[in-house]
Amino acid sequence: MAEPLRPELCIIGAGALGIALAKYAQSLGANVVLASREAAESGDNPHLNLHLAALGASAGLVSALRNGQSMGLTSVDAKVSVKAVQERAARIVEAAKAQVAPSTLAASDIEFVAGPVQFLDQRTIVVGEKQIRPRNTILALGAQWTVPPIPGLSEIDYLTPEALLENTRKLSHLLVIGGSGEAFTIAQIYARLGSMVTLVPQGDALPGFDRETVNLLLADLRREGVRVFEGAYVQSIHPRTQGTGATVAHPNGDIESLDLSHVAIAGTRHTMSDGLDLDKARVRSLPGLEALFASASLGETTNPRVRVVGYAAGMPHWQMALDHGRAVVDSLIQGQTTRRWQGSARMVGTDPVIIEIGTVPDAASIAKAGYKIYRSNLAENELAQAADKARGLVKIITRANGSIVGVSAVGPGASEICSVLSLAMAADMPIQRLGELPSPQLSYLSNIIRLVANQTTPKTVSWVDVQLRTLRKHLPW
Repeated sequence: MAEPLRPELCIIGAGALGIALAKYAQSLGANVVLASREAAESGDNPHLNLHLAALGASAGLVSALRNGQSMGLTSVDAKVSVKAVQERAARIVEAAKAQVAPSTLAASDIEFVAGPVQFLDQRTIVVGEKQIRPRNTILALGAQWTVPPIPGLSEIDYLTPEALLENTRKLSHLLVIGGSGEAFTIAQIYARLGSMVTLVPQGDALPGFDRETVNLLLADLRREGVRVFEGAYVQSIHPRTQGTGATVAHPNGDIESLDLSHVAIAGTRHTMSDGLDLDKARVRSLPGLEALFASASLGETTNPRVRVVGYAAGMPHWQMALDHGRAVVDSLIQGQTTRRWQGSARMVGTDPVIIEIGTVPDAASIAKAGYKIYRSNLAENELAQAADKARGLVKIITRANGSIVGVSAVGPGASEICSVLSLAMAADMPIQRLGELPSPQLSYLSNIIRLVANQTTPKTVSWVDVQLRTLRKHLPW
């Protein structure tokens, strides 16, 4: 075997996250090798999110035509070609993938190697016939959907979100099992495209998100016809010669039987680490958590030379995974980082979207810590009213000094609002400064600026200034 490669950093996993971190490390002057396991790293969030956004745009247009009467128009029941809708979304995603494909590394100094990847010992990695002995290694691995232990589920051809994104037929009755953001997005898209949809989150809906904003989203989905059984559990699946049956247990003890055409799972994911021989690398998962490997905030593992990012570090949301990954690279290449990935966005790509940044504590924690809450109801926003989308909420939590702790938003314009507030958080800008921002008369941010301005304590005017003003009134010039 040839002399081993000895880069400063080896990144295993050539998905979007691995490629982005390799380019970032190279921009810091590091010698980088990117190792691809040949098969795509499943669960590449930016591409999945883009695909869902493209499908959601088509589904949103169908919904708008169907509800045109609310805008003073004649409602139209659009004829939907699921095949054409999927083909449009696929074209958009393929174009985006081309921008981050391994071939884009050709013009950089990043060495790209592909083949079966496995550890020989704590430091040595073999990729195909090449041996690598890096100073440090980052695992940027994909993740597969975890199949819930529901009797009968393994006996049917259930779908994952990725498989649903290749479906070109209308589904008569789709059951979505799981409480992830993807589960809610898929449920809404297919309901708008004409399917009957039942969503069973297997417990709480969107765990980890603010309950008040989640409840507003649930109300919107139910208004559109999505049957959301929060707190319920699918007890069993029943294969049939025609279609599929399911038994659902509701929180009040009622049992309901469903007649289905298709079943999809979209709950949690587990890291794809098979074949890497992590035992030889002395990389162990956390006790009781086989899919998580990070024992500290910067992706540290039981091997001091190996770090993890993305799913393996408990970062399923793309922007948070990217910001955290860059912080990990900073710490390895520069010895420290000033990045605060805790303020990164977490999003559910429904219509309206839910976005959270920072920490959004519950009511009891807010009262105990002495935080202040600013609440803006989008029903009072002129632009939302003009667009017939005057439903939603923006909740901003601040410390006593006005610094923003977290934001939870649901409704039109949530992305733009949270982008501005995220920038304010990164700059440690007190919320009082938002009341001074110039804003167009019609914008989703305008009523938040007014809210902050109205609640900000007026500046104290000195006695001297008052006397000078009075004196000027009597002067002839």
